[in-house]
Amino acid sequence: MSDKTHVWDIFTRIFHWGLVVSLAGAWLSVEQGWMDWHQTFGLAALGLIIFRVLWGLAGPAYVRFSHFIRSPRATLKYARDLLRGRESHYLSHNPLGALAVIGLLGLVGFQVISGLFATDDVLFEGPLFSWVSYDTSLLLTELHEISFNVLLGIVGLHILAVLFHQFAKNESLLQGMVTGNKKPGRYADGPVNKKARAPVWAGLFSVALAAGAVALLISL
Repeated sequence: MSDKTHVWDIFTRIFHWGLVVSLAGAWLSVEQGWMDWHQTFGLAALGLIIFRVLWGLAGPAYVRFSHFIRSPRATLKYARDLLRGRESHYLSHNPLGALAVIGLLGLVGFQVISGLFATDDVLFEGPLFSWVSYDTSLLLTELHEISFNVLLGIVGLHILAVLFHQFAKNESLLQGMVTGNKKPGRYADGPVNKKARAPVWAGLFSVALAAGAVALLISL
């Protein structure tokens, strides 16, 4: 019997760490006033979000939204079981983790889209600044700043949750997002799905679609 189970394909892992780099780069660049770099990291994040949505609809088994998004009743049951220390384990995202994924995708999506219309009133204007009125741009700029602070808080909670499950619950989350593999065991979303790996052409096609969408957007 194999001592590992393949869960996360290479495209999902690149997306995950690419988003980490993009958000960290966006935060560092805006703190330093490097607005050209800030826009570059923001557009990279937008491309990654578009890719993840496509991959969540047509990607391999464990990354599909239909696989890990649970009903409110199932999510509440998982939360109660977690508090009692008898929760089920999942190869993919657990029900609370699924909410975190959707929340992060939504927040990052709003962050990058609002940034397209933003202005600092001095040197920087988003690529779609001219599409809206000046007052609307100022409003979106303010929301862009507020939502980024909220996003930082959500990311912090996400990191704490990962560390909790990694060390307190002995789940191989970090290993899974580095190697793509988790240790075998009994999982609520098992048995192991042979379609956990994705055809390379499908991943590259999704990447091309996401990159093309970003290129088209900034060319308008």
